[in-house]
Amino acid sequence: MALKPRHKRRIAWTIVSVIATAMLAFIIAPSMITLNKFKPMIENAIATQTNVETKLNGDIHFSLLSGAKIVAHDVNVPTAQIGSVMLSIPFGDLFNLKNPHIQPSVTVYDADINIAQLSPANFNHTVNIYDSNIHFMGRDFHIISAKMQNNKFHGIIRTQHHKYDVEFSGNTFHITNKYNNLDIVGNFFDN
Repeated sequence: MALKPRHKRRIAWTIVSVIATAMLAFIIAPSMITLNKFKPMIENAIATQTNVETKLNGDIHFSLLSGAKIVAHDVNVPTAQIGSVMLSIPFGDLFNLKNPHIQPSVTVYDADINIAQLSPANFNHTVNIYDSNIHFMGRDFHIISAKMQNNKFHGIIRTQHHKYDVEFSGNTFHITNKYNNLDIVGNFFDN
């Protein structure tokens, strides 16, 4: 016996509703679950894989949008207080957080960074920095966006009055401000 068209529509709408509900739950549910009981293991994985001692003070959440990501809030590292850090891990590591493998890209938001002296960064990961502040030599700078990778830094930095494109590579720097026709290239020397 063939189904009537209205029964076919009802079945189709039921299937679509179930799939939409499952997808919505897949997106919303991870943000409600914390990974706080895994803090020591995640801190150890960060220290081992990035060479940065880390203290996770806030909640730790995960996201499944565009891959498995761990987001830790209120993070302390030796030279900074960080609002949140996003780490990408393989999807399978969400089920084994004893030693998650951190992908080679770390994203930092809302950091307060103290720099005592300029020296090449010793990270073996790419670090993307957004909406953060740097305190260096008695001055404050705001990082709009920046990327540190392979001992190189490229970012957009704002002072109280100007915005600069800044690049560092080893001991060479390049600072530009296209609105003021500023273009400075130079080298740092050890004193």
